[in-house]
Amino acid sequence: MTTPVLSSSALSSIADDLRQRDPDRFFTSLLAPAEYRDDLMALYALDAELRQIRALVSEPMLGRIRLQWWYERIAALQTGEEQPSGPPLMYAMDALIHRTPMPENRFCDYFCGRSNDMEEAPILDTSFFQQYTQGVGGSLAVLAYRVLGGDFDHPAAEAARLSGAVWETAYVLRSVLTHSQKGIMMLPLVDLPEAILSASDIDSPEAVRSLGPLMIQLAQQGLDQARQARALCQRPPGQTLAAFLPMVIAEAWLTRLVRNGGDLLDARLTLPHRRPLVMLWRRLRGIY
Repeated sequence: MTTPVLSSSALSSIADDLRQRDPDRFFTSLLAPAEYRDDLMALYALDAELRQIRALVSEPMLGRIRLQWWYERIAALQTGEEQPSGPPLMYAMDALIHRTPMPENRFCDYFCGRSNDMEEAPILDTSFFQQYTQGVGGSLAVLAYRVLGGDFDHPAAEAARLSGAVWETAYVLRSVLTHSQKGIMMLPLVDLPEAILSASDIDSPEAVRSLGPLMIQLAQQGLDQARQARALCQRPPGQTLAAFLPMVIAEAWLTRLVRNGGDLLDARLTLPHRRPLVMLWRRLRGIY
């Protein structure tokens, strides 16, 4: 079967969109081997598209419908029951699926994790938080690992899942303030300070700083997963390394958060954490 070929303008629009929505993973995609780069960017662009759904819809049910539409389209592309149509991203995903066949359940794991975004209160406690980050970020990182030629049976696959959970942990904590402005709560409910019952209660510097102990706890949880990932596989198969590099950026941010006492208002947390020379050095060494 002939692999679909996208026009350079379509690929450029996907890359530009990813650079705007997810600059960290855009940057790490550039460190992937050239033959895998377009597919990796398409996968990350899909995640960027789906993660914004909850903030765009007026009620969760509409978000579920929109997410289900994407899942059905991806599933139909996998089985060959449907030809791509609509946005350039759908054509890019079709090309990815042709080049990298994988079991349908791998995409299902990711979509099931992402479906939690559409719940009113998706995360009950820190255990659920860990399940969420592994279900979303972890599943996506495993898909990225496979896109880069990784073997599901290699220990690196589980390391990829943990590394993706670290990135997702940093993303959720980094987004607490923007989420609260949109009425979205992605923190463990039972572990919130007594004065905070919903996202709308995160409305003052005092309220934000009261989250400090929880921020430290969740950040430490992410840093523990980073250590577990490296213990499983510190040197993943060479061509798959880019799937692990987002963890390096997330780890640096989580470390800063712990060191500042969990203060989300610290301006230093907004500074870019992409250090090109460090990342290039890691790429040359084959480590993350």
